[in-house]
Amino acid sequence: LRALHLEGNRLTVLPESICRLRLEILNVGNNHLRRLPDTIGALSELSELYVHGNRLRQLPQSVAHLTRLRVLDVCDNRLPWLPIELRQLPRLTVVWTKGNRFVRPVH
Repeated sequence: LRALHLEGNRLTVLPESICRLRLEILNVGNNHLRRLPDTIGALSELSELYVHGNRLRQLPQSVAHLTRLRVLDVCDNRLPWLPIELRQLPRLTVVWTKGNRFVRPVH
């Protein structure tokens, strides 16, 4: 399994076991997630992560381990900031952020 699309399923929790998969694309947009599992960084093959339209207040620091990540969509959540660790991701070229509650500038 390389792509998992769970958009719009009213999920409130993303099981940690999902992080054992070898996913390249994970779309959990438009659900009711308040957090992502801390083990999300174990998705070493992940190149696209879509978490738009949830209720996230933070991203786990383990996102810094997603070294193949190219696309990150965090639009329409409740994020006050993005982790500084995102700057360390060498392939990250697209980050969508609209509709959050940033208290710090996004660079």
